[in-house]
Amino acid sequence: MQQILRFSTDTLPERDRIAIWNEVYGRYILSARFEAIAGVPFSQNATLRSLPGLSLASMSYSAFRGWRTRNMLNDGDERLRIVINIAGTGKFQQLGREAVLGPYDAVFLTNTENVFTHYSDALDINRALAIAVPRQALAPMVRDPEASLCRTLPSSEALLLLTSYVQSTERLNLDSPGVTQAFATHLQDLVALAIGATHDGMELARGRGLRAARLAAIKVDIGRSLGRNELSIGVLALRHGVTPRYIQKLFESDGTTFTEYLIEQRLLEARRLLSDPQFADHAIGDIALRAGFGDLPYFNRSFRRRFEMTPTDAREQALRDRS
Repeated sequence: MQQILRFSTDTLPERDRIAIWNEVYGRYILSARFEAIAGVPFSQNATLRSLPGLSLASMSYSAFRGWRTRNMLNDGDERLRIVINIAGTGKFQQLGREAVLGPYDAVFLTNTENVFTHYSDALDINRALAIAVPRQALAPMVRDPEASLCRTLPSSEALLLLTSYVQSTERLNLDSPGVTQAFATHLQDLVALAIGATHDGMELARGRGLRAARLAAIKVDIGRSLGRNELSIGVLALRHGVTPRYIQKLFESDGTTFTEYLIEQRLLEARRLLSDPQFADHAIGDIALRAGFGDLPYFNRSFRRRFEMTPTDAREQALRDRS
């Protein structure tokens, strides 16, 4: 199972933020020291997820400087970290090397050596993802992890999928032990691919983590495109650089088919719209079109079969629930 911790300085008095953040987050969570940038109000927010074999952090913050002191390096933490910069520009220094990250760049770091982090833009909120993995989990899959330390990782499909996979699952319920373990394994696979996996590691990761991340990315794409008439397995295959048959196999491995999944998501979207007060004056036909159904009789039959009520009944039930 996963454990989730959330930290924020935004509710604290501004004068106390840096001291409290260093004492709580810096001392007990990350084992690092933070320093505010002169003239920039200090703001830090972090959501941490502890999973089997790794930890995952989603962060947003103002400009700051951070580092691990000599005493902190004796904490026994030998994990390796990949930091994916989402917004802003960050500079990382370790082992005499320097990596400057723009949006969606990434760097690979070790917790056994001092690292200096600097985000200096005073005008923007910076955002990043960080994944910490035990060295022993990556060692069998990666050629030479030390060679990649504090170097900007090359843009790759694995890195893009790793980013989208983490972001697409931030709201998922990962409380089931099997789901949690699978998600953690998939992340380890994608980290190995992004760094540079061995041939055997690459084959293993492609069969596990890469497939899971591709399926998650396709599901996100479907969710964003439900109301578009041109949405089809062929269109998705072109967008994601795979074949229609490959997408079919991904959904089959998930216990469904592409068509079944698409219809289910469109029906759920229609149910959501029917329950939304902002769409209370929209005709049922308009709701059906917005959810991606071009055939109103088919929509009505499918909706009734799925929810055991008509669209009108669903709208009236939502109205009663709100009153």
